[in-house]
Amino acid sequence: MSDSSTPACPRCAAPIPVHAVEQLCPACLLAAALEPVDASELGIARSPAPPIDPAHLPCEFGGYRLLGLLGGGGMGQVYEAEQTSTRRRVALKVLARELDAPASRQRFLREGRLAAGVSHPNSLYVFGTEEIEGHPAITMEIAAGGTLQDKLDRRGPLPLEEAVDAVLDVIRGLEAALAAGVLHRDIKPSNCFLSADGSVKIGDYGLSVSTRTEDDSQLTGTGVIMGTPAFASPEQLRGRELDVRSDIYSVGATLHCLLTGRPPIGGRNPVEVVAAVLEQKPASLSVLREGVPPELAQAVARCLAKKPERRFADYGGLRRALLPFSSTRAEPAPLGARVFAGFLDIAVSGLLPAVLLYAVFGIGVDDRALFTERDPAQVRAWIGHSALFALYFVLCESAWGAGLGKALLGLRTVHASARPGVGRVLARSLLFVLFGNLGKLVAYATLSAEQYIAGGSVYLVVGSVLCGLLPFATMRARNGYAAFWDWATRTRVVCVPKAAARPRLEHEEVGEEETAGGAYVGPYAITGAVLPAHWLSARDPALRRRVWVRRSVSTLATARRDAARPGRNRWLQS
Repeated sequence: MSDSSTPACPRCAAPIPVHAVEQLCPACLLAAALEPVDASELGIARSPAPPIDPAHLPCEFGGYRLLGLLGGGGMGQVYEAEQTSTRRRVALKVLARELDAPASRQRFLREGRLAAGVSHPNSLYVFGTEEIEGHPAITMEIAAGGTLQDKLDRRGPLPLEEAVDAVLDVIRGLEAALAAGVLHRDIKPSNCFLSADGSVKIGDYGLSVSTRTEDDSQLTGTGVIMGTPAFASPEQLRGRELDVRSDIYSVGATLHCLLTGRPPIGGRNPVEVVAAVLEQKPASLSVLREGVPPELAQAVARCLAKKPERRFADYGGLRRALLPFSSTRAEPAPLGARVFAGFLDIAVSGLLPAVLLYAVFGIGVDDRALFTERDPAQVRAWIGHSALFALYFVLCESAWGAGLGKALLGLRTVHASARPGVGRVLARSLLFVLFGNLGKLVAYATLSAEQYIAGGSVYLVVGSVLCGLLPFATMRARNGYAAFWDWATRTRVVCVPKAAARPRLEHEEVGEEETAGGAYVGPYAITGAVLPAHWLSARDPALRRRVWVRRSVSTLATARRDAARPGRNRWLQS
């Protein structure tokens, strides 16, 4: 029986701290935060206009013909539509009737404004915003393939490479958003859209926030729980200040879901999910699905770390961890480049230990003294030099995948396309040292001092060269020029893929500008002329961006309207 002086939760009678928020226990507080709230309780006026009934589709809606319902979210419904004037197919997002209040309109337009600031092939493009029959709407690029969640529902967990490829597309879109000062805050399979060519685009910026302005502080303030609990980071569920590492958590959760068919952490209700995300450690991918490489499982686990500082610091680090498991395979290193890189690495790894031994111990590595005098100090120098030689490769290839020679020529040692672990690099290095010293070992065991002086030095050189070349007998073009140590450790030397650098565009907020005589073309305020009577410069006051407007009396050609190549110029559509 609890002490009468201890306050009790009015819902479940559990003991609670004296200063508990709303005098509720943590479980009931979370339940209250996640319970649906009637709009009238928040003072939101409902629109008298009837909702668009999916049963009545297709139907006319302003300057559009609604063809079907694509889906819905917290802010409204998304329809497939055809613009009457251009016959362009678009996705039209209409604010939900029950949310049609000033604050909701602000948040809805803010979604369009933030999404409009992101122009990238892996982000759904926003054409504009307008009010149609008294209802705010956002016109967006349409994704013909549905969402990743739709694909999961149809097919179940995706093949490993397909899932990684999809998430790499998501990362590209999120990088572009971050460059424009946008944190998405709601990455999940149902917000990742499939285009006709199979690429993935991020969309639904309804919970996004700008990292550059304070305009959204009242709409998405710190301390408010927003997002989908199963994919939201712990700090997001706690209502704390967020950075890119929060979105990285959601990306990891999305990849986990694509590979297993379910979020990393679940529960019977939202309260249980939130509590589990805050406290429980997700099961490893290697346990949940056979055939997942340990390195990939570790990358996902790092994304899902409870503390932000333990996750990847940026998208670049996450991309580098995932690229080895994508469908883009690295090319085997050309034989000539590999030989030259090997000579450079041998020169560096052979010279540095010799200098170090002489500087620290005053011992020089001298083969003649080794064979003629049989000096134990020379034997120790030989062993120490070989150990330092191997240590060079162990340190460089386990940390960076390449020594100096390979790095200069753009090569890298990999295992299953990922950076090899210390164990494999150590085994490679020991085999390399063994074959490199095999000729000397044989000569030391079989030659006397007199034989060495009488011509055994030539025997030593020839034997060392032959033993050094022996492991390269396994090299074939079909096995990626794998030497014996490559074959034995299942590693390969490959060319480092060169990613094309995408120019980074500076995002610019467009404020109020003086219009040219107060002229407007549609929703655009004309600010000047680029080519008189043809091209006009304008601003979009709702999305706060500059645009060019071209006056045309002809209907857009079908070929131009349907053009959907990645990175297309947006004017091709209308």
